[in-house]
Amino acid sequence: MSFHSVYSQTSFNYINGFPAIFDSINNITYSFDTAAPTFVSTEKKIGDKTLGFMLIKDINNKKQFRGKQKLDLNLFGFGPLKTKALTIGKMKDCLDIDVFLGIDALDEKILFFNFEKQEFKVLEDLSLFDDKDYIEIPLTFDSFNYRYKIKASLAGEKINFLLDLGFSAEILIKNKIVNYNNSIDYVDITYFGANGSNVKTIEFLKDIELIFFNNNLLTNDIRYSSSANHNLIGIGFFKKFQKVIFDFRKSKIYISKNKIDFKIKDEGIYFDVNDSKIMISTINHNSLLYKNGYRAGDFVYLNDKILERDILNSPCDVNKLIKIWKSENPTKSLFELN
Repeated sequence: MSFHSVYSQTSFNYINGFPAIFDSINNITYSFDTAAPTFVSTEKKIGDKTLGFMLIKDINNKKQFRGKQKLDLNLFGFGPLKTKALTIGKMKDCLDIDVFLGIDALDEKILFFNFEKQEFKVLEDLSLFDDKDYIEIPLTFDSFNYRYKIKASLAGEKINFLLDLGFSAEILIKNKIVNYNNSIDYVDITYFGANGSNVKTIEFLKDIELIFFNNNLLTNDIRYSSSANHNLIGIGFFKKFQKVIFDFRKSKIYISKNKIDFKIKDEGIYFDVNDSKIMISTINHNSLLYKNGYRAGDFVYLNDKILERDILNSPCDVNKLIKIWKSENPTKSLFELN
């Protein structure tokens, strides 16, 4: 299939689950967030602008710089970027993505993702597009909240979802579905977003169909949160499919009918550093820690105090350091269990 492309095809890598594109000219790694204007996640200099205005603390007591600012630059693979959106620069952030392009930046853009080959490009138009192998999903633009929404039905109930490409998981629902079946499995999860805020009390719903206009799209990564403000469809949902087109000119999404076997190889458990302690951020109910009574938000202590010191000195590398230690010490116990 061919398209009229504005720029040549660009490869991307996954960073914390997000498709991230590196611009070597501007020395910027960028991704996408349709639940925000342009969102900048570091203090680094972008173009001729240095981020940082007034020092504040967010809901998790993390220090941030916040302010209004114009960005005017040309991103490799994306093109000119001009926005007056809110920018946020963190004093410390473990996410190696500099810019999340939000609604302001994506206005009138057509984005094409080949998730199977990890390729991305901006399309000029869809005149050569053959939609017979794609599912069309209309978007509704909420001008009051400045966001896109998708109407769908979940477990027989009609629900409005916020399109949030800055949410790394698949589906998040803010209210429990009443008429679910007995196949639901609950897991304690704390989801840490790109902005450092966390959505607490997330439970994992297993094997529920998400239905768009008589097209059944089966997903097994639906999460429920009692503290979420919106029902979300994140990037994790879309990257299950070979190809996806986001047409922000005509407010439509095209999803290829073919899925891919996208699996992140992990043990279902992630850690963070909070208040100079190692904390569980995500935990799988099959893990040893879970079976020993640990849940997301709990602090853990390591048998290897040298590793513990290294993690506290390099908190952004906590999961990488633990992974390396496990590979080098396959027979040793890492944690001091209760």
